[in-house]
Amino acid sequence: MKPSTILVIEDNSITRKMIRVTLEDGGYTVLEAEDAHSALERMTRNSPDLILRDVLLPDMDGFELLARLRALPQGADIPILAFSGFLSAAEQSRRQGAGFTDYLFKPVEPSRILQTVRTYLAPLGPLQGKVGDGLRILVAHGDAAQRKLLRVRLERLGFRVTTAEDGMESLEQAKQFPPPRHSERYLDATHGWLPAFPRGQAMPRARGNWPWNGPVAVRPYCR
Repeated sequence: MKPSTILVIEDNSITRKMIRVTLEDGGYTVLEAEDAHSALERMTRNSPDLILRDVLLPDMDGFELLARLRALPQGADIPILAFSGFLSAAEQSRRQGAGFTDYLFKPVEPSRILQTVRTYLAPLGPLQGKVGDGLRILVAHGDAAQRKLLRVRLERLGFRVTTAEDGMESLEQAKQFPPPRHSERYLDATHGWLPAFPRGQAMPRARGNWPWNGPVAVRPYCR
């Protein structure tokens, strides 16, 4: 399988090199651009599978560049991840409807970069069919970013995903599932600690409120 191509737009050469090395070690092909104009030129000559870009660039407002990238024929549906440090209140407000696919905030570990990129790109190795096969999963996690990453990954694998941000919502979501039929199975991927419940209480309460005794996968909570 041909490796996915990622366009990295970052004016800081040290940061850009770190990202390039991280992505190349992860098996990806990397294109680089140091400013908005070179990024647009790259996009006219290449068709990357994902764009990882800094919000603040020296030659163009970051949100204007996003709009121009989205206006390109190959840019409408491409995942565009914002890579940035501190954002002002005004920038926070603007980003809400800006059209970025996801956000990474500096400083960020290389492993986090790869984890996020892999969520939006096809697996590098062969995948035999949709392993989820229509199974329903309830993802309960107190962190919105992790909840989104889990949902995207699981949906790409063929699962049907429902999410909850805390213990009470997970119970309410669980009650909405009808009793399982022979042709339909359920899983519950639950974070080991959820807001609104003492640690370890979410799973026993789910067992008591859900007419199903299927598997429950718990991701341990660690400080």
